[in-house]
Amino acid sequence: MIIVLSPEVISKIAFDNSDILFLGKSGFPTIICKLIINNQPLTLIATHPCSPAGRHNYYLRNDQLNSISERIKQISGPLILVGDLNITMWSNDYKKFISKAGLYNARKGFGILPSWPAAFPYPLRIPIDHCLLSSDLKVKEIKLADNIGSDHLPVIIDICKI
Repeated sequence: MIIVLSPEVISKIAFDNSDILFLGKSGFPTIICKLIINNQPLTLIATHPCSPAGRHNYYLRNDQLNSISERIKQISGPLILVGDLNITMWSNDYKKFISKAGLYNARKGFGILPSWPAAFPYPLRIPIDHCLLSSDLKVKEIKLADNIGSDHLPVIIDICKI
């Protein structure tokens, strides 16, 4: 079990290696952890770019996502990127990011699963909390959990290697 609380990662599985990086110009941290699961390496990236409120923050969010996609190109093997990315999957900036990073959204085939703001009813929430995967990983199940007091609903994902 791995729990990501932006910008924290808690895991029952010991990290083989972990780093806190400040990618892009925002100064917001990105955590990159290497884990060994069933004798197989896995990279977990947890990040939380700034809200795109205003032109400057919009630029900073996209700059951080671009820097993360560049970093992902240097990583081989299974990879999971999670976090409040402050972007929906309908955004052209999001589409560019996942294309450049070579990842796919864990929601694919499971619905929209809007997670923010948690206090709002379903039709008024948006999906800005993401789990993005490399092509060698498969989602067995993904769902939203009940409100735990955060402004975001927890996203629970069961992932396996293909």
